[in-house]
Amino acid sequence: MTLNYDTTPLDIRRIMKQIFIKLPVIIAATIVGAIIGILSYKIYACLAGGNQVYEIRNDYFIYLNKEISNSGDYFNAYTWDGILRDDPVVNLALEATDGVTREDIVDSITGEILGDYRLLTVVCRGTDPEMVQRISDAYKTALPRFAEKMDMLEAMEVWTDSDIVEVDEFTRDNNAAILGAIIGFVLSFFGVLIFSLYDDTIYEEYEIRTLCPNVTYLGPQNSEELRLSLKYKSEDAASNKGNSGNYLTLSYDALTFDEGLIEEMKASDGVILKVTLGKTKVSEVSEALYNLKKLGINLVGSTR
Repeated sequence: MTLNYDTTPLDIRRIMKQIFIKLPVIIAATIVGAIIGILSYKIYACLAGGNQVYEIRNDYFIYLNKEISNSGDYFNAYTWDGILRDDPVVNLALEATDGVTREDIVDSITGEILGDYRLLTVVCRGTDPEMVQRISDAYKTALPRFAEKMDMLEAMEVWTDSDIVEVDEFTRDNNAAILGAIIGFVLSFFGVLIFSLYDDTIYEEYEIRTLCPNVTYLGPQNSEELRLSLKYKSEDAASNKGNSGNYLTLSYDALTFDEGLIEEMKASDGVILKVTLGKTKVSEVSEALYNLKKLGINLVGSTR
């Protein structure tokens, strides 16, 4: 199938053939792109990550004062996140521990409520594991005392007492690999398309006729088409020049134009050039045709 836009026809079949042949290159480029994506992300993580981060996530159950209607409406994830860093709670935490400052606590503590508004998750994060542990332990004392002072709360107690863990904030290896693979695929695919515009290799039998119109295509080797073509050539030559049809078949790789081969070609009734699909180029055919004509050697046609 060809699409003609009033210029050189675009041979879709040929382009698909070229892409298929270069498919290993596209696959390799995609894999290399994925590897480069992961390595680049790892390097970025090492440079941007800084010191190791540690975290403790403790859950607290909130008992609301049932005597106050809608007391739960006063507390949500946003309000608790602020309350945990406000002075009433921070001051109680400072009383429960030593060796930490108000800034240390404010920078380390956050609050989350993911579902039930009665279950508060207090997250303590920092680069000093001992300080993270001290602040987390201080809140185990500070929050129950804070609840005692609030009319809308009856009590708060530790629901889940977790251990300190190391946190890896750079966990997007898969995303980096996918992005690198996409970039590798796109670059290699369009690279193959650009290569196809300049590639004059003959891939299909019909291209011998379309791309090399100045060389008569006689048919595949050992085929009935070739036999009949040579028969007609021999009969025509015999009637006009007395030639017997002693033809010499040479591949383009073997066409070296050394002195011995030239004499052998001149001694024959003509040369048949063999095209190797996927290897022989149109430029090679044109060059061979020019040299044979220059030497006065009869070019019978081509085969494959």
